[in-house]
Amino acid sequence: LNGNGFSIYSSVSAPITKGNYKDIVLRFSPQDNVNHIGTLSITTDGGNSTINLKGVGTAPKITLIPDPSSLDFGTIATGSTKTMALSIKNTGNSILTVTGIDSPSGAFSFVFAPSFPVALLPGSSYNITIKFNPTTSGSFSNSLKVYSDAVNGTPSIQLQGISANPNVSPAPGASQSVTFSSIGVNSTETKSFIIQNTGQIDVKILNFDNPTGPFTVLNAPSTPYVLPSGSTLVLQARFNPSQKGTFTSSFKILYEHEPLNPAQITFTGTGVEEGTATGPYILLTPPSIDFGNIQAGKKITKVITVANTGNAFLNISSITEPGNKFSIDYVGKPASSSNKIQIMPNTSKYIFVNFSSTTQGNYNANFKIYSDALNGAQTVNLQATSYGNPYQYIITASAFENFSGVRVGSTATKVYKITNTGTFDLEIVNRDGPTTPFEVVFGSSPSATQGGGTIIPTFTPQIIKPGEDLYFMIRFSPVASTVYTSSVTISFKEGLSPYTINLTGRGILNGTEAGTGTGGGTGTTGGGTGTTTGTTVNVQPSKSACFIATAAYGSYLDPNVMVLREFRDKFLLTNSAGRAFVEFYYRNSPPIADFISRHEVLRTMTRIMLTPVVYGIKYADKLGIGFLIVGLAIFMSRKWCNKL
Repeated sequence: LNGNGFSIYSSVSAPITKGNYKDIVLRFSPQDNVNHIGTLSITTDGGNSTINLKGVGTAPKITLIPDPSSLDFGTIATGSTKTMALSIKNTGNSILTVTGIDSPSGAFSFVFAPSFPVALLPGSSYNITIKFNPTTSGSFSNSLKVYSDAVNGTPSIQLQGISANPNVSPAPGASQSVTFSSIGVNSTETKSFIIQNTGQIDVKILNFDNPTGPFTVLNAPSTPYVLPSGSTLVLQARFNPSQKGTFTSSFKILYEHEPLNPAQITFTGTGVEEGTATGPYILLTPPSIDFGNIQAGKKITKVITVANTGNAFLNISSITEPGNKFSIDYVGKPASSSNKIQIMPNTSKYIFVNFSSTTQGNYNANFKIYSDALNGAQTVNLQATSYGNPYQYIITASAFENFSGVRVGSTATKVYKITNTGTFDLEIVNRDGPTTPFEVVFGSSPSATQGGGTIIPTFTPQIIKPGEDLYFMIRFSPVASTVYTSSVTISFKEGLSPYTINLTGRGILNGTEAGTGTGGGTGTTGGGTGTTTGTTVNVQPSKSACFIATAAYGSYLDPNVMVLREFRDKFLLTNSAGRAFVEFYYRNSPPIADFISRHEVLRTMTRIMLTPVVYGIKYADKLGIGFLIVGLAIFMSRKWCNKL
């Protein structure tokens, strides 16, 4: 007796006289709610017998979701609240009765107290919402057990969370000051200031209250705005007095976390009679640059105007490099203490800012301009988003290519091209396959692959420039009247997925079989019409030969494709009618498979239609339809052969 859960309750030891029988009593004691399979083998002097055993255990099982059973509330601000859901699910096959759950303590509590007992049908769930509301900073944890009649024990859920006090600058109740120079009426001065999150958690800014009078904040972000932990928001304020006098205003910040309020930055500046202030003033237009969305691989340049709005020479002593995919160019680069860039009053110079990235992502950087301007050093903030892939291509070959009816001893050819539609060089780093009698020739033009091309048995990398083409020819030179299958895989650099072309070809004897094709190389393919007379076609098995199944399931390694392939090798290729069916399939299926592979609806429908065939083959000995499938294949092949 073999099989878990099965045992012999009473056996037979004495001889059984002719015409009589004795009972063997078996016991089934399942250990889990799964299918149990076993066998009982009986050995006698009158012959042996094997009985298959099967039984199903029924029991409720409990599973807590999330699994593994832990609710991590992360880090939140002290005094705030976060909720998460715990799901109790019956993963067994009978009713589960949940009788209770431990009550959370400390900073954890139920949003609504659950009511027990709860009966759960198989596959159903019961949800409980748990709240984390810390009033002090620190780490918190709880462990709650869930009680039920499940056969897999009493699971527990771990609760954990961290409470931290947010910290920002300017601090609550304090005021950061930004003091502008004394400038002439209708002149402009720009200065930078920062809002910094020095705490351990993100903070949310609900609103900015802008200053009044001659002050303007140029680049305040839209609210609500999340300031990540450890990050700094750099803003620029502009002072542009329209009359004489000293001015004061404030820029107020409203945080979601009430203890951080109030927070503000105070601006102070003096306007004097135009022409009375002596010295250079620097004005940047624009003061910051957002490149927006840029396709990866492309270079974009934008211009910043550096103007001297003062009444004395402006001397720029240095300009820092931004980095992080940004770069700058300007006349007189690099500026230094010994190579100062001078700008006369009421004149301008230009800084060219470049951005280029070959990878996708968001990029931020800044550079500083140091000078003797009365309004001090200036910071220019930069940002850009790079999208797309600069490495792209189009290939004219389909995933399934068929060389049908080529005379033995001749050669059929097909020419394809790969076009680099990206913005960077495209490098082919490897070519895997094909096997004889298929060959591949590469060339820079269609004519280069014809006759004068060179076979590359050991592949060397090929580089295609943007907008250019690389041609390759596939040759099929059959040496026997047979159906051949193979594949060629082209691999690219820079993480592009490889491209596989599945190949099939059929060799025919001269004058005995019909065939069409394109001649090339050392011979031509068979043409015209005819019939197969007395010729045996030997089909060569291949792992990539089940074209329609491969297109439907997505891979020739799929278990369902392997079942069909094994059926072909063991049953169809072992008889003439089966080989005729396979030959017909190889000759006609590649274009059908290629069409199916490009339409998800057709792939799904094909899988549905293949399912009973696959299961009929896989369980033929149990379902008793193995011979029916073989007979059907033979019948259909003969029918098709008669039509041909």
